[in-house]
Amino acid sequence: MKLMNLATMKNKDRLTLRLLVIAAIATLWPVALSATEPAFSSLFSDRMVLQRERPISVWGTAIPGTGLRVSLAEHVQNVRADQSGNWTAEFPALSAGGPHRLELAETDGMVRVLEDILIGEVWLCSGQSNMEYPVANLNEPWRDTAQMDSSIRLLTVEHDSSTKPLAEFGGVSGWDIATADTVSSFSAACYLFARSLQNDLEVPFGLIDASWGGSAIEAWISARGLRPHDAFRRALELNNLHDTDADKALQSFVGDWQSWWMAASDGQPGPWMTDFVDRNWPEAPRQLGDWRQWDDMRTKDFTGMIWYRKSFELNAAQAEQGAVLELGGVDEVDVTWINGKPVGAKFGWGTPRSYRVNPGVLETGTNVLAVNVYNSWAAGGLDGPPETIRLAFPDDSHVPLGEGWRFQLVIEPAGRPPMTPWSSITGVTGLFNAMIAPLSDFGVGGVLWYQGESNTGRAHDYETLLATMVDDWRERFGKQLPFIVIQLPEFGSLPDGPGDSGWARVRDAQQQVAAADPLTGLVVTVGSADPSDLHPPNKRVVGKRSAAVAHGLLLGGDVVTDGIVPLRAVLMDKEVTVHFADTGMPLFVSGAAAPSSFELCDNHGDCRYVTARLQQNRIMLDASDVAEPAEVRHAWADAPVINLYSAQGLPVSSFRLPIRSRQEIPAE
Repeated sequence: MKLMNLATMKNKDRLTLRLLVIAAIATLWPVALSATEPAFSSLFSDRMVLQRERPISVWGTAIPGTGLRVSLAEHVQNVRADQSGNWTAEFPALSAGGPHRLELAETDGMVRVLEDILIGEVWLCSGQSNMEYPVANLNEPWRDTAQMDSSIRLLTVEHDSSTKPLAEFGGVSGWDIATADTVSSFSAACYLFARSLQNDLEVPFGLIDASWGGSAIEAWISARGLRPHDAFRRALELNNLHDTDADKALQSFVGDWQSWWMAASDGQPGPWMTDFVDRNWPEAPRQLGDWRQWDDMRTKDFTGMIWYRKSFELNAAQAEQGAVLELGGVDEVDVTWINGKPVGAKFGWGTPRSYRVNPGVLETGTNVLAVNVYNSWAAGGLDGPPETIRLAFPDDSHVPLGEGWRFQLVIEPAGRPPMTPWSSITGVTGLFNAMIAPLSDFGVGGVLWYQGESNTGRAHDYETLLATMVDDWRERFGKQLPFIVIQLPEFGSLPDGPGDSGWARVRDAQQQVAAADPLTGLVVTVGSADPSDLHPPNKRVVGKRSAAVAHGLLLGGDVVTDGIVPLRAVLMDKEVTVHFADTGMPLFVSGAAAPSSFELCDNHGDCRYVTARLQQNRIMLDASDVAEPAEVRHAWADAPVINLYSAQGLPVSSFRLPIRSRQEIPAE
């Protein structure tokens, strides 16, 4: 037998190893192929609608370098996946019509075919719970689903949040044809808007509902949009830190929160401190739960902030470990400490809290757990039940923490505490990043926006934020994007005298933004709602008026697109005259001899109701009892009573105007 030399042996070993590697790869090849098979983005599916009269982008993923053939309505594009595995095909603008096929193929054959693609109007509907409000909740929903149009298509974006812009949705189930079943859970305002507008345009409609109940406007604005606003720079910094070091971001945020508390409470000791004395605090009910349901008159109908504290014992073996703190459900925002060290902070309506407790936080002997809960609406507090509240250790043992709590209402400091900026609906940018950014290259014909309720408690900056959001979205969807703002309706107690109103401030801000922008329209909804219902079911008037505003923006004509806009208020001889923009439609007073809900405010901010009369489409206000009238306000209440309308049936909504003297106004 001949002996092989060392070089030959090494070569054969290399060959053997190579064959083994190839064999192993071959067994995994089908899996690798299926994981990287060319595909459309999840946004594209059967039955979808693409925006008419605008270049169309289609995109997806494949193995880097893969050559692909993409075709739409007899137009063909040959593209190649880039180094990241992404590909994009661009098609020329198409006129309304269809159905078409959207095809994706490799050199060796077809990969994916999407059927029943229509070209028409694509509208993005967004906002909070009144946009989410489904058709099924309408009064007699069968009136709106008896005759369905198959050229209306629906896409619902699932709730999601991210500190960074996403290229893909976390979850969409594909486009649906509007049927009695599919529209049942879809946005009523969005669907009724499209159904009404389609009567004018006679084209297919694709509706994208990306909304989330309770969301604040700043959650829907990108970091680029918020960055110029000083009030949000710190939140954006914390978001960036959270991406790289979540623990450090939490510590930094809670440091800010504690500083807020100390400033707002005039330096009162923080109940998170281990040496804080709570022996005079009352005991919380054993079952915990919604504090409004406790047998305690102090918490009945209470909205705001409550502290919870309890102590618990640990042995040395337990204290040296890390653990997980399970708090059960909390409604709505909590900040939580153990032994004065922050362990968690989160938003959620009764959602369970589970916080990692790092080694070094727990102590042998007595430990102190402090939880601050802030609630802005309805139920609030540690929901329990007690058995779900515990400290869990890696060895599956646990220490129960459900009983023995003390509590204290916070009457002062008043106001909304800082919120974790990475939270979903109360944070910044998160909803834009996860629910809007994936649409960036998708053709959108317009936006229907129904939001503001969650900003009424801090309405002073809503005008700036709304204008910022409109500009921000136009950076994504086109400078000429029509934007329709649905104004807040009435909600709350009927006014028994002049006073400030966050709801009126938001309404006024919405009108100001619409009046300043020819491509932004306003849908007036006051007078259409039940002031005791945060979610008024009369979405038919919302849909009808939204469609009328869209008609005016898209087609022009004599449709009022900004509501009844007040221009100026002029003082002369103890009378203030309010001038309105000329819509060609005279004003009238409904059900009374004179307009109601007008106020005059002096230089000190003191306001009073005044007598008003309608004269030649102007409102004349009696200023004889106001020494130095500085401002006129109308319908300045959460739930105003309005009786001034235009001939088109639109009410004159909330507004305020500075009063100028006659000498300041040029002759007409």
